[in-house]
Amino acid sequence: IIMKKSLIAAIVVLFSFSAGVLSYAQDSSTPENVSETVVVSMDENKAVAYALENSNAIKSVIADCNAKKYQVSDAKKSYDNFHKNPYEASSFEVSLLRRGYYVDMAQLQYDSSLRTLEIEKTNLKNQVKSDIYTYFNNKNKQALAEKNLENAEEKLTFAKARLDNGTISRLDYTLFELSALNARNSLSQAERNTALSLDTIKTTINLPKEKELKIIGTMPEIDITYAPPEEAIPASRTQNTYLVLSDSHNAAKKRFAAAEGYYFPHEFAYQIEKYTFEKAQCDFETNVNSLDSGIKSTYNKLLDIKNSIDYTEQYLDYLKKSTDVAYTKYEMGMITVNNYVDTEQEYFKAQNDYMDLLLNYRTAALQYRAIYTNDNITD
Repeated sequence: IIMKKSLIAAIVVLFSFSAGVLSYAQDSSTPENVSETVVVSMDENKAVAYALENSNAIKSVIADCNAKKYQVSDAKKSYDNFHKNPYEASSFEVSLLRRGYYVDMAQLQYDSSLRTLEIEKTNLKNQVKSDIYTYFNNKNKQALAEKNLENAEEKLTFAKARLDNGTISRLDYTLFELSALNARNSLSQAERNTALSLDTIKTTINLPKEKELKIIGTMPEIDITYAPPEEAIPASRTQNTYLVLSDSHNAAKKRFAAAEGYYFPHEFAYQIEKYTFEKAQCDFETNVNSLDSGIKSTYNKLLDIKNSIDYTEQYLDYLKKSTDVAYTKYEMGMITVNNYVDTEQEYFKAQNDYMDLLLNYRTAALQYRAIYTNDNITD
């Protein structure tokens, strides 16, 4: 019996040891999966460089450029083969092939695709900058909302003391409570806008979603120079936006010139080519006029925003003084709490509007200068 008990005890110990080893083996073989978020820090220049390298929009245009590059080679091969084994130009298309028209068109389309690539790069650069300026603007508005909340809560604390002392009514105190609640809501909205603008940057530069983006720097000072329309419009004729329009027009001219050398004027096919060219001519002139109108309207928009900025700066100074005076008047019983809160909120709103004006001014200037110059905005 004693031996049986010893044997049973030994078996129990053995199983306990085995279970412990098994448990340890299982724990050590299945460590916890701890994934750390990768934080990527970028300033404006790094963000632009990253976008140019990773944007799907740019990659798409580059792929189109590469395809058109091979189309040039294919057109040249077809042209060479035709002249090695020439045959009668029994159709207009064969005549175009003999003249080297398709080689010219392929080259023209390739050159135009390269210009389109530069346009897309400029647009992407400006979009990244605009997104970053929006983020900085939202951060500034968030800081302003925090300050506004601190002020509202401070006034609420004073109002509570006065309520307890019986120097203000419960109704007045309720308005201070609502003012503080409104300030908290404004801060929450500002925080959401800041987070959303950061996410927008990630989307624009094509940063993987699992990575966290941190933008370094602050909103740059605005000191933007730009040419008036009478200078900008002639300058735009050397830029890619106009040259792409011109490429399409030149292609239409070349085709019609070939049609004039192949068809007789009384043939239906000639009339088709003639009116097709007339349409291309009208479309070109319409697009150029639209480009010029865009330059003029954007310039006027810049002037309007600049005037609004100058006015708002003076108005902000007036509202700041009015707000300080309004609170003093309220404490002296000269105005109601409604008058004071309205004045304070008007000042807060005007500050937000001013920040948005500065953002719109810089964004409009980016778009305007991109039409007629390759230079970056001078800060």
